[in-house]
Order: sequence, then C-alpha cells, then structure tokens
Amino acid sequence: LIAIDERTGAPVWSVSTADNAKPYAISSAPRIAKGMVVIGNAGGEYGVRGYISAYDAETGKMAWRSYTVPGDPSKGFESKAMESAAKTWSGEWWKTGGGGTTWEGIVYDPALDLLYFGTGNPTAWYRALRGGGDNLYAASILAVHASNGEIAWHFQTTPGDNWDYDATQPLMQADLTIGGRARKVIMQANKNEFFYVLDRE
Repeated sequence: LIAIDERTGAPVWSVSTADNAKPYAISSAPRIAKGMVVIGNAGGEYGVRGYISAYDAETGKMAWRSYTVPGDPSKGFESKAMESAAKTWSGEWWKTGGGGTTWEGIVYDPALDLLYFGTGNPTAWYRALRGGGDNLYAASILAVHASNGEIAWHFQTTPGDNWDYDATQPLMQADLTIGGRARKVIMQANKNEFFYVLDRE
C-alpha cells in the first residue's frame, strides 16, 4: 500500500499489508474512512486467512486489523467474535488458512460509522475436508466499527459454502421505504444468485 504526494508524485510512505512469506495478494482498491486507508486481501484459494486492515492516512501506521475467520485456537483468539466463529468450524481448519478473504469492495457509512465488506470462500474449498459447520465468517457480509474494526453484525449468505460462493460482490447503500417504513439498507447481488437487501444499521 503506497501513499504519494498528490502535487509532486513523490512517495510519502509505503507499507506491506500482508505476510510476504504467504501467498497473499491484493485485488481491490482501498477505501478511506475517518482518516484511515482500509484495504483487504486475496488468496483464500492458496491457503491464507482473511482480514482487513486500517492504516493512518498520514503516516501509514496500522490502526487496526480485523480477521474474518478464526485462527489456531491454541494461540488464542483476537476477539470474542473469532472465539464464537470457531464454534462453527471443525477439524484443524487453520492449517489451510481458513479463507474468508476480503478481495473486493469495501463501503463506508459515515453517519453510522460502519464499514461493510464481503468475504470469500472458506478453505479448504471442499466442505468435507473442513468437517462441516457454517464456517463463520466466510461467504458473509460483515459490518465493522470504523474506529476499531470490531464486528458490529454479520449476515452469512452461504453457510458451509461448498461451491466457491464468495460474498465479495459490490455493495450498494440506499435509503428505501419498505413496507411503509424508511430503512437504511445495504444491497448485494450475490454469487449464489440471490439478491440481498439488509438493514445496514
């Protein structure tokens, strides 16, 4: 991730957003929220663990990192969300990374101070190799607090995904009247062929 001076093009700072010893990639554009640059990563099919990271726009220093799937339980969990998610996995999923990478669009609602993004497939690809379970928070739409990256809510579009049904398609925010009531929604035409309209609050 590289910052340049808009007037001169001179580099200001650069930071590696992933462990270069692992097969991570970046395929999405970063987003700006609260003076931070937020970016995800790709590479779930190669055996990595998904997350998004926020960096101070002025200095490039990491402000927070939010994982999308749980890691090795013996090393402890980064959050209560990851501890809860681990109950939906079985076997030794962390040995193949877990997947759930955030390799496409991230959107931000400044009024709610929430960042929204979709996650990719779990790994290993085949559910039988993962031992079953819903495999949170892979193949899900997540909302996190922009201030600290903590998960505010989730909606899993394809529990226990067995078909590479990523939930990383573009997300669109809108204010709609549904059933006579004003609703703040977020919408996605998902890879699983359903169109979702979720309350983004």
